[in-house]
Amino acid sequence: MDEDTCEFARHLRQNMSLPEMLIWSRIRGRHEGVPRFTRNHPNGPYFAMKNAMPG
Repeated sequence: MDEDTCEFARHLRQNMSLPEMLIWSRIRGRHEGVPRFTRNHPNGPYFAMKNAMPG
């Protein structure tokens, strides 16, 4: 990931909307058997805000 992409992802994380903050407050913790989520996963020119990863 290049520096501009990292900076843009950081900007998105620091400026979340209220619905995004509420969602992340619920899925942030790690629970057994529940997929792990990452923020701002780059996919070409787009970012996937919630990317399920195997738990």
